[in-house]
Amino acid sequence: MKGHVVRTSRKSIARAGAAIGFAAVALLANPALGSAAVAGSAAVHVEGKSVVVEFTGVSSPTLLACSGQVKDLAGEWVAGNSAWLSGNPASGTYTSPALKDGTYRVEGICFDAEGFSYLTPAGGEEVTVGDGTGSSGINLGSVQFTTGS
Repeated sequence: MKGHVVRTSRKSIARAGAAIGFAAVALLANPALGSAAVAGSAAVHVEGKSVVVEFTGVSSPTLLACSGQVKDLAGEWVAGNSAWLSGNPASGTYTSPALKDGTYRVEGICFDAEGFSYLTPAGGEEVTVGDGTGSSGINLGSVQFTTGS
């Protein structure tokens, strides 16, 4: 009985090896089969105190979602959420909540069954909200006292 199990296992290994070999040949012929990437583009801009990521031409056979992510220059997450997509190919928009004045890195990312794809440059696009100083945007003005003699 032990020998039978070994023979069956060897046959199974041989079959698996053949299947892997055929898959490798298929990937050489068409690399897209093994790396399903999301196609499309994302444009980033600032509107008032918010950052906007506009997704256009987004497509993948297994597309799950796209999102905008805002990080500070240290790479810490500040804001982000999914973009509502419609159409085929899809388009949609992510708009951040109001942000403090400052400089941020913004990423447009889409997810499918194979993982995620950045539709913005690696590390995100740098944008400046307000004057970029990191202040709250409140200007208290100045006070001048004049004393008479």
